[in-house]
Amino acid sequence: MTSSVAPSAPARADDGSVPGPTKRVRGRLAPASMFPAGAPEYRTRFEQLPSGDRVRVMEAGPASGAPLVFVSGWGCSIWDYNRTYPSAVAAGYRVIGVDLRGHGLSDMPSGEEPYTTDAMVAHAVEILDALRLERPVVIGHSMGGAIAAHLAIRNPGRLRAVVVVSAIGFGVARIPDVGRALSPAWLTPIARAVLRRAVVATGLRVLYEDIECVTARNVDEYWAPSQFPGFVPAMRALLHRFRWTRFTPEEILAIGVPCLLVRGGCDPIIERPRDPVRLPPGSRELVIEKAGHLPHDESPDRVNEAFLEFLATLP
Repeated sequence: MTSSVAPSAPARADDGSVPGPTKRVRGRLAPASMFPAGAPEYRTRFEQLPSGDRVRVMEAGPASGAPLVFVSGWGCSIWDYNRTYPSAVAAGYRVIGVDLRGHGLSDMPSGEEPYTTDAMVAHAVEILDALRLERPVVIGHSMGGAIAAHLAIRNPGRLRAVVVVSAIGFGVARIPDVGRALSPAWLTPIARAVLRRAVVATGLRVLYEDIECVTARNVDEYWAPSQFPGFVPAMRALLHRFRWTRFTPEEILAIGVPCLLVRGGCDPIIERPRDPVRLPPGSRELVIEKAGHLPHDESPDRVNEAFLEFLATLP
């Protein structure tokens, strides 16, 4: 089951103001009630990037701790890792979660160009620069895992390590081709209208092997960002312009830093390769056989233990 953090109080920015858009769409969580609302151990603020994007940043743990940057998957907000943050904080790390462009409470620019692979990787670099982070560990889930890998490949020496969970590019992605075929541009207004709570709940039941994880809170958190007009167009643009194909063996080795690869054995999105993936030196692979596309949520104890053990081995 997912985190029991209650949305009883608004998350606040460092200046004391309630962050994010103030408009609320009937039925969805208000922006001020989205995670980490009601959890004072998390600090939220917005960073204005040189590109003009305004992104939401959440931090927890000691400022002096080794930095861990969590990059969420397609359609996900910082809620994605709600069952991972506490163990990392308890271990003394500086935990940083970000809502990528087009996600959560961050800006959702129009058009397709901001959502190409190159643009999203450059966006992630901007975030690291804005946070003045040197050699952080970047943790990425699904599309965020692909972004973490691209970051390491394109910026040698910038990262200390990467953790990729159900990552796009580390197997054959089954769904994006279908998503592109079912999302012509003219359908966007209709898609936003039909993206009801029940649709999100059904999607989560597909993603999870353990459907007990599909709690009311989980559904509400994943549904909430769709209240903003830019969300559905941004998700469509990513489906059509982001790279969803598999990394070559040479690209994976070019990551160049230790990598922890976490997979769900019942992942409906990523088809596990028949041949073992050759990872950079110092890397590990963990397969949670009875988990779907969110193994860090379905089996948090095992994943968090492996995660912390991996971090402990880093130079």
